[in-house]
Amino acid sequence: MIILAVSPTVEEYGADKVLVNVLGHFVTQGHEVTVAVPVEGLALSSLQEAGCHVLRCESVILRKSIAKLRPALTAVVSFPRVLLAQHRVIRAVNPSVIWINTIIDPVWALSAWLHRRKIIYHVHEIGGGSRLKRRVLYAPLHLAATIVAVSGACRSDLLDSYQKLDSRIVVVLNPAFGVQHSVVKPLARRSLVMIGRLSPRKGQHVLLQALALMPPGSLPDRVFICGTPFDSPIYVKYAEELRNVAAGLPIPVEFMGFVPTTTALELGAIVVVPSTDPDPCPLVVLEAMAAGRAVVASACGGIPEQLGKAGQLVRPNNPGELAAALASLLGDASALSANSEACRARSQQLSPGQFLASMAAVLDSP
Repeated sequence: MIILAVSPTVEEYGADKVLVNVLGHFVTQGHEVTVAVPVEGLALSSLQEAGCHVLRCESVILRKSIAKLRPALTAVVSFPRVLLAQHRVIRAVNPSVIWINTIIDPVWALSAWLHRRKIIYHVHEIGGGSRLKRRVLYAPLHLAATIVAVSGACRSDLLDSYQKLDSRIVVVLNPAFGVQHSVVKPLARRSLVMIGRLSPRKGQHVLLQALALMPPGSLPDRVFICGTPFDSPIYVKYAEELRNVAAGLPIPVEFMGFVPTTTALELGAIVVVPSTDPDPCPLVVLEAMAAGRAVVASACGGIPEQLGKAGQLVRPNNPGELAAALASLLGDASALSANSEACRARSQQLSPGQFLASMAAVLDSP
């Protein structure tokens, strides 16, 4: 089978990391895979090493900035050019399936539909915002034969917009790729690590607020924040504000920039995931569990499904509750160990092998 996969980025984390592993598996199954991306990315070499062909093709990506007049006009003006470029790619590759790795790249769905190709969407997002906004965002999903949702929370968000999509949706929780309990040892028991983009929705500010509320004797010895902001003034300013707040805390908070996941997990015995918006299926939760880390995370989006009965959940945007949860683990070695072991056991129920088998079944479905 010839597969054309499309994605707005190909980076070393999140949905892009999942895509690399899925497409690599398809190649091992004897399929011919071409990946079309509009920009360069850190994981392009990983795709090529996995046996995928990679090419550049322009697209229209629905970033938040598109709500402003100038970006919106740019998107409208570029639409015919983008449609023509995608038409040429589809004719050259001649795929039987077009695998779309995001909901924010709607033109590819139209291009695939115009060429009467089977469309599979892998939805990693929860749209958020008003119901009208989500209905607009999810409208292209009606062109898909199958929609893979990364969590039940993601599925519920889709159905809240379009109930008629129900029969096309398959829920498959992501696993952790490339992280094993036996190879990741924590730097120290009383250290915390947070891994992810520096963004208000990821909640680094909530962690810093929680640390400010903790009594001196209950604080961790060290805190590591791994990740970089998006290349946008809003996110760069947010990162600067985080550093200013951290400088006023009585413990060292180190901003590490981008760090490979396995290396980042070595920094802390407790992984904190204080998401402020519903996070459909954050890989960091799965990777932390696979590494045998204790997890304290927000009870939103798909995180409760990922953790099952493991880890410790707190309400989103609640620094006081997060502070209490962290203090209870830092002050009780047995509780910390129990959390870690429960997380490791839960990760074994979400194996990469089962996940890839489910993806292969989706690919082969009518």
